[in-house]
Amino acid sequence: MGVGSKRLLKLLSNVGTEFSFNDLLIMSRLSPSTLRKYIKELVGMGYIVEKNGRYVVSEKAKLVLEGEKLGHKIVSRDAAYLFTDEKGLPLPLVIDSVEKLYIAIKYRFVSSEIVVEHIARGYLTKWLSEALGAHILAKHISNTSNIDEILKILEEYIGYHA
Repeated sequence: MGVGSKRLLKLLSNVGTEFSFNDLLIMSRLSPSTLRKYIKELVGMGYIVEKNGRYVVSEKAKLVLEGEKLGHKIVSRDAAYLFTDEKGLPLPLVIDSVEKLYIAIKYRFVSSEIVVEHIARGYLTKWLSEALGAHILAKHISNTSNIDEILKILEEYIGYHA
């Protein structure tokens, strides 16, 4: 995504409602042709949706925008997440950010089964929401039990594109 497209997406998300092309033209101060180009790019990427000639920020974009704010946030050690094994014993791994969560899952420091179990029981999503304030990420993660899909969501959130 280009810098101009990202700027337009942030502008849309900050106000948080639907906009017409003319509304966007006035708010963005872009030329009509440049605005059309950015809108086409954002629609193509699934970041904005066109509804009856108006534009709305998609859920995918909300996830990415939250990730820009919170994707690299680090919590204190006492607020960090601890995975447990099948017996309920803590694993010797401290997760204090979404980035470290991604690394732990990607490189299998924690088994897929344990990750999925912690999501299914709501432990991980509660931590994401309460400790990090990552409510949109928690919502997206809670809707899947596929480890590859979880990794894809985390990559999008923290800006890693493999």
